[in-house]
Amino acid sequence: MHQAGMTQVELSQMTGVAQGRISEYVTGKREPSETMLSFLLHGTGHSLRKTVSAEPVSLNRSDHRSWMLHCRIASHLDQKTFQNWVPTIERNLDNLARNSRGEPHTGNIAYWRDLIHAQDLRAIREALLDPTERGQQMRDVSPFAGVLTDTERQEVLSQWRTP
Repeated sequence: MHQAGMTQVELSQMTGVAQGRISEYVTGKREPSETMLSFLLHGTGHSLRKTVSAEPVSLNRSDHRSWMLHCRIASHLDQKTFQNWVPTIERNLDNLARNSRGEPHTGNIAYWRDLIHAQDLRAIREALLDPTERGQQMRDVSPFAGVLTDTERQEVLSQWRTP
């Protein structure tokens, strides 16, 4: 607004967005949606430019090991292998549901079950590969135990131990 030489009142009149709401955005009391921010910027003669950057996620040893095993699982995931794995996955989900208590575990087990029943391979891959805390929590109750052969599992673990 300053660069455009506008006041909050003028921007409000131009856009139809209440001046009080604009004030909340300006002071940081409220966060505008991306659509709202873009709309308000257009009213000042500006456009919204988004920048995306990639940052490595730092994992502890246990989470890194789990992530690597799940990466191997994801590399095998296709419709045929998924159908072969479903009985094992369903058994694992039932065991996890019986033996897990509290959040986020119970919610994540329910989410796994939804993904498996929907056969949403893209979303399953996303959960398997996600290195963030959300992905770590999903892998804590992964129903994919036993889908890798012992040889594959040992191969991944030997690569993991190599500095």
